[in-house]
Amino acid sequence: MVRQDQIREWVQKVIAKPRPDADLMIAIATVESSLNPVAYNERTKAAGLFQLTPIYLKDLRERFALPTDPFDPEQATKGATVYVSWLMKQFPEDLTLVLASWNWEIGNVRKWLKGEKELPEETRNFVHRVLSEWEKLKKEKEE
Repeated sequence: MVRQDQIREWVQKVIAKPRPDADLMIAIATVESSLNPVAYNERTKAAGLFQLTPIYLKDLRERFALPTDPFDPEQATKGATVYVSWLMKQFPEDLTLVLASWNWEIGNVRKWLKGEKELPEETRNFVHRVLSEWEKLKKEKEE
Protein backbone atom coordinates (compact mmCIF):
# COMPACT_ATOMS: atom_id res chain seq x y z
CA MET A 1 0.00 0.00 0.00
CA VAL A 2 1.03 3.57 -0.60
CA ARG A 3 1.21 5.87 2.42
CA GLN A 4 -0.77 9.11 2.52
CA ASP A 5 2.37 11.14 3.24
CA GLN A 6 3.93 9.80 0.03
CA ILE A 7 0.96 11.01 -2.01
CA ARG A 8 1.11 14.42 -0.32
CA GLU A 9 4.80 14.69 -1.21
CA TRP A 10 4.24 13.68 -4.85
CA VAL A 11 1.31 16.10 -5.28
CA GLN A 12 3.48 18.95 -3.96
CA LYS A 13 6.05 18.24 -6.70
CA VAL A 14 3.52 18.86 -9.45
CA ILE A 15 3.66 22.28 -11.05
CA ALA A 16 0.01 22.73 -11.92
CA LYS A 17 -2.34 25.65 -11.55
CA PRO A 18 -4.61 25.16 -9.82
CA ARG A 19 -2.92 22.41 -7.87
CA PRO A 20 -5.49 20.09 -6.31
CA ASP A 21 -5.43 19.69 -2.56
CA ALA A 22 -3.23 16.71 -1.64
CA ASP A 23 -5.93 15.31 0.63
CA LEU A 24 -8.39 15.41 -2.27
CA MET A 25 -5.95 13.34 -4.31
CA ILE A 26 -5.58 10.91 -1.39
CA ALA A 27 -9.38 10.67 -1.20
CA ILE A 28 -9.58 9.88 -4.92
CA ALA A 29 -6.87 7.20 -4.62
CA THR A 30 -8.55 5.74 -1.54
CA VAL A 31 -11.89 5.41 -3.30
CA GLU A 32 -10.36 4.24 -6.57
CA SER A 33 -7.95 1.59 -5.28
CA SER A 34 -7.86 1.59 -1.46
CA LEU A 35 -4.32 2.98 -1.97
CA ASN A 36 -3.27 -0.17 -3.82
CA PRO A 37 -0.71 0.77 -6.51
CA VAL A 38 -1.21 -2.48 -8.43
CA ALA A 39 -5.02 -2.51 -8.48
CA TYR A 40 -6.47 -3.47 -11.85
CA ASN A 41 -10.04 -3.55 -13.16
CA GLU A 42 -10.51 -6.14 -15.90
CA ARG A 43 -13.77 -4.61 -17.11
CA THR A 44 -12.57 -1.02 -17.55
CA LYS A 45 -8.84 -1.72 -17.89
CA ALA A 46 -8.30 0.93 -15.19
CA ALA A 47 -4.96 0.48 -13.49
CA GLY A 48 -2.95 1.50 -10.47
CA LEU A 49 -3.40 3.78 -7.51
CA PHE A 50 -5.74 6.17 -9.34
CA GLN A 51 -7.31 3.56 -11.64
CA LEU A 52 -6.10 5.38 -14.74
CA THR A 53 -7.93 4.17 -17.84
CA PRO A 54 -6.35 3.74 -21.28
CA ILE A 55 -8.19 6.91 -22.39
CA TYR A 56 -6.67 8.95 -19.54
CA LEU A 57 -3.22 7.52 -20.17
CA LYS A 58 -3.49 8.51 -23.83
CA ASP A 59 -4.72 11.98 -22.83
CA LEU A 60 -1.83 12.42 -20.39
CA ARG A 61 0.61 11.46 -23.14
CA GLU A 62 -0.93 13.57 -25.91
CA ARG A 63 -2.47 16.58 -24.16
CA PHE A 64 0.14 17.03 -21.43
CA ALA A 65 3.21 15.25 -22.89
CA LEU A 66 3.28 13.23 -19.69
CA PRO A 67 3.78 9.51 -20.31
CA THR A 68 2.56 7.77 -17.17
CA ASP A 69 3.01 4.25 -15.86
CA PRO A 70 -0.23 3.66 -13.92
CA PHE A 71 1.51 1.05 -11.73
CA ASP A 72 4.26 3.46 -10.64
CA PRO A 73 2.62 5.26 -7.70
CA GLU A 74 4.66 8.46 -8.05
CA GLN A 75 4.04 8.74 -11.81
CA ALA A 76 0.37 7.87 -11.33
CA THR A 77 0.00 10.54 -8.62
CA LYS A 78 1.66 13.18 -10.77
CA GLY A 79 -0.43 12.23 -13.81
CA ALA A 80 -3.66 12.17 -11.82
CA THR A 81 -2.83 15.53 -10.21
CA VAL A 82 -2.18 17.14 -13.60
CA TYR A 83 -5.43 15.69 -14.94
CA VAL A 84 -7.51 16.82 -11.95
CA SER A 85 -5.92 20.27 -12.24
CA TRP A 86 -7.03 20.42 -15.88
CA LEU A 87 -10.55 19.34 -14.89
CA MET A 88 -10.57 22.10 -12.26
CA LYS A 89 -9.87 24.61 -15.04
CA GLN A 90 -12.82 23.22 -17.01
CA PHE A 91 -15.18 23.49 -14.01
CA PRO A 92 -13.54 26.10 -11.75
CA GLU A 93 -16.48 26.56 -9.42
CA ASP A 94 -17.76 23.00 -9.12
CA LEU A 95 -15.75 20.22 -7.53
CA THR A 96 -18.70 17.86 -8.02
CA LEU A 97 -18.34 18.24 -11.80
CA VAL A 98 -14.58 17.78 -11.53
CA LEU A 99 -15.02 14.50 -9.69
CA ALA A 100 -17.83 13.34 -11.96
CA SER A 101 -15.57 14.07 -14.95
CA TRP A 102 -12.73 12.13 -13.36
CA ASN A 103 -15.01 9.13 -12.87
CA TRP A 104 -17.14 9.26 -16.01
CA GLU A 105 -14.98 11.33 -18.41
CA ILE A 106 -15.50 14.97 -19.24
CA GLY A 107 -17.29 14.38 -22.55
CA ASN A 108 -19.99 12.37 -20.81
CA VAL A 109 -20.39 15.03 -18.12
CA ARG A 110 -20.75 17.75 -20.76
CA LYS A 111 -23.47 15.68 -22.46
CA TRP A 112 -25.18 15.20 -19.09
CA LEU A 113 -25.10 18.97 -18.50
CA LYS A 114 -26.84 19.43 -21.87
CA GLY A 115 -29.46 16.87 -20.89
CA GLU A 116 -28.23 14.34 -23.46
CA LYS A 117 -27.23 11.64 -20.94
CA GLU A 118 -28.21 10.44 -17.49
CA LEU A 119 -25.62 10.62 -14.71
CA PRO A 120 -24.86 7.01 -13.71
CA GLU A 121 -25.44 5.92 -10.13
CA GLU A 122 -21.82 4.72 -10.03
CA THR A 123 -20.64 8.28 -10.72
CA ARG A 124 -22.98 9.80 -8.12
CA ASN A 125 -21.70 7.28 -5.57
CA PHE A 126 -18.09 7.95 -6.53
CA VAL A 127 -18.49 11.71 -6.04
CA HIS A 128 -20.18 11.20 -2.67
CA ARG A 129 -17.54 8.73 -1.48
CA VAL A 130 -14.62 10.97 -2.51
CA LEU A 131 -16.13 14.05 -0.86
CA SER A 132 -16.83 12.05 2.32
CA GLU A 133 -13.30 10.66 2.39
CA TRP A 134 -11.86 14.14 1.79
CA GLU A 135 -13.89 15.57 4.69
CA LYS A 136 -12.68 12.73 6.92
CA LEU A 137 -9.06 13.46 6.00
CA LYS A 138 -9.48 17.18 6.69
CA LYS A 139 -11.02 16.46 10.11
CA GLU A 140 -8.18 14.08 10.98
CA LYS A 141 -5.67 16.86 10.24
CA GLU A 142 -7.55 19.25 12.54
CA GLU A 143 -7.44 16.84 15.49
